[in-house]
Amino acid sequence: METQSPFPTEIGTAFELHRETAAVVSGAIGDGALPLVLSGNCNSSLGTVSGIQQAYPGEAVGVLWFDGHGDCNTPETFTGDFLDAMGLSTLTGRCWQALCATVPGYRAIPDEHVILVGGHGMDDGARTILNSSQITAIDSQQIREFGARDALQAAFSRSYAWEG
Repeated sequence: METQSPFPTEIGTAFELHRETAAVVSGAIGDGALPLVLSGNCNSSLGTVSGIQQAYPGEAVGVLWFDGHGDCNTPETFTGDFLDAMGLSTLTGRCWQALCATVPGYRAIPDEHVILVGGHGMDDGARTILNSSQITAIDSQQIREFGARDALQAAFSRSYAWEG
């Protein structure tokens, strides 16, 4: 996808691409296809998840987030210059709410519906947000100690308690 903006900016372009991704994902699901989004940017999750939410309104959506970083920063906690550091916080409604509302289908994902696997490269701001959230986090030590299957199974048991 390419931006249509005559004057592209990082945030404006990112949200334009999220809106386009949401439309493509929702359309693919509507056509009976299984969308596969390949992206080098964590924030693409916003368009992908919003497209799923648009295709399945009223359905609960969960996110299994594999990343070496926490991506839990917000503009208030981050002094860096990388929008991707806010991917999970954006998806869970902690930041960019007005822009998120422009993405078709977007609904903030409740913390209880998110499992973060990895996240070892967090700064203090991301760690503070994660520690005060209800996001289930599985770090590499848990995977080494219990094995991936058992560590994930325990996380799924906690995260999907909201369904029962």
